[in-house]
Amino acid sequence: MITDNDPWIDFISKTAQCNLRQFVPSPPPEVREEINNCLITSPKIFSRPRDPDESSQLTNEHLGFAVTDSQQEYDFLWLGTALRNPTGKKEHLIINGILGAFGKEYAKQIRQYRSFKWTNATQHFPITTQYINDVLGNYFYLGFVRVMILLSGGKVLPHKDIPERRKSENEFSSYNILNSLHISVDQGEKYFFIHHNRIVPISRGDLWWMNNSKEHWAINFSSTPRTHLIVHAIPKKKLRGLILANKENNEFAKQCWPI
Repeated sequence: MITDNDPWIDFISKTAQCNLRQFVPSPPPEVREEINNCLITSPKIFSRPRDPDESSQLTNEHLGFAVTDSQQEYDFLWLGTALRNPTGKKEHLIINGILGAFGKEYAKQIRQYRSFKWTNATQHFPITTQYINDVLGNYFYLGFVRVMILLSGGKVLPHKDIPERRKSENEFSSYNILNSLHISVDQGEKYFFIHHNRIVPISRGDLWWMNNSKEHWAINFSSTPRTHLIVHAIPKKKLRGLILANKENNEFAKQCWPI
């Protein structure tokens, strides 16, 4: 069990973001082709997170998509589908997938993740699901998994992923550590991701692990969609060892930024 004074806890609580690409294989081109094809041929697989007041005034006919969960930082050019979550429903895009941080709570989170369900969206993404399950699953305990797309001209406004009940709290929590994996499946040259007051040098194939309690936002000036896999996951012992053994390594350190 990982305890409070474990070197791993020190690393994940003092690091804002790091690129795990040298340790974890990137998605193969077939994943990008599969998602892009679904976006064209089966767009209703994807849902649009919306503010509830605005959503109540819209119909599926207006949108062409199902209106589901809500969060104000999204706009009309932001859409996605859940592949794995606590409910097993693909339209549930904004659900807490981050639980305890370490010790008994860390072990509890792993147990919770094992109870998460694959959604019916996976039937449309067999190659993507295989990559997540067979490749990422070799390095992580998998939790909440989403395909999230930011269309050309789309933006995500600055926000922090912290539940309301924790916004006034300053104590160390699972929301103030590295907790979310942002995997770039496809993006153009004019896509920008800003996290903790830094422009993240994210490129296609990168796997950036983020502390999402820090302010972050994105904008896509490219003419093509930006497609990310966003995964809440806990690194397994194998990956934890690789990261700790290489944290002073120049190649890794230059893509590993402290808080």
